[in-house]
Amino acid sequence: YQYRLSRITLAIIAGSSLAASGATLQSLFQNPLADPHLFGISGGAALGASIVIAFFSQSIIGPSIGAIIGGLFAFGLMFFYLKTAKNSPLHHCLLVGIV
Repeated sequence: YQYRLSRITLAIIAGSSLAASGATLQSLFQNPLADPHLFGISGGAALGASIVIAFFSQSIIGPSIGAIIGGLFAFGLMFFYLKTAKNSPLHHCLLVGIV
């Protein structure tokens, strides 16, 4: 019973976090098709997790923390670009996210 309850709780937390992040990206960029892959956040998270796995393989929770830090770093770079290039069109933002 405790095994299933913990999995259900984790699934609810993960699902609500993904929904909140998707809604935040869509409202921030005012684009209903915005997702983390489009702006490079998923790539940054994968890079962060890969770095942690390659250099700090002793920890089990380490790749999760590395993915969070990598995703936040990629989002920070995108946010910095949006702040510095105020009048740039949206397709420039998408190209920066893909790169």
